[in-house]
Amino acid sequence: MTPVGMLLSFGLLSVVMKSLPVGTAYTVRTAIGAMGTFLVGVVILSGALTPTRFLAAILIIFGLVLMKIFISDLVRKRHK
Repeated sequence: MTPVGMLLSFGLLSVVMKSLPVGTAYTVRTAIGAMGTFLVGVVILSGALTPTRFLAAILIIFGLVLMKIFISDLVRKRHK
């Protein structure tokens, strides 16, 4: 199952890179993977949800929101 997920991940990354800068696409992909790993660890594997870990997860989400805001601005500038 892991090889299939990896191939799917790289395939989708290559599709996304046609419309987004490489750095942005890879950052978003990495953040989604980090959040998924964090959630599996806490929810399924009963990992500790300390205030520091929770804050780190919130900061990752906040970073993705900022990326979305700036990407939207960049795309608008390209289409003018």
